[in-house]
Amino acid sequence: MAKEEAEEIKAEAPPPPIRHRTVLDYESSSAICSALMEPNPNPSSRQMNSCVINGSVTSICCDWQTPHLDPNTSEPESLEKEVERLMVLKEYLILDSDREEKFERITALASRIFDIPICLVSLVDIGRQWFMSAT
Repeated sequence: MAKEEAEEIKAEAPPPPIRHRTVLDYESSSAICSALMEPNPNPSSRQMNSCVINGSVTSICCDWQTPHLDPNTSEPESLEKEVERLMVLKEYLILDSDREEKFERITALASRIFDIPICLVSLVDIGRQWFMSAT
């Protein structure tokens, strides 16, 4: 194979997949809090909005805030509650695990009871959503 052909094939290789942040990357609640305050290097389009932190609008991309929440039907979001939620998620030790039959049974049962075609058990991490089960 000619050198030019090898370089052309190498240039056409797909880029490596983006690795999203995860709570497993951080050792403590203060490290998670700091990470949530940093701009996300791989924000999704929904995270490109300004965020409200301690009552002030900032221009950073927040993984932990949901834009366009209805204040009449939603509790205010807080960084402290999000850090607490993520620490509990980390303590479960089930992120990146294989699917388990017990979750598959729960989603299959819920799908039958509610007569719905799709049912999920998902865990929302810092920069990704982890699906434990889907029917």
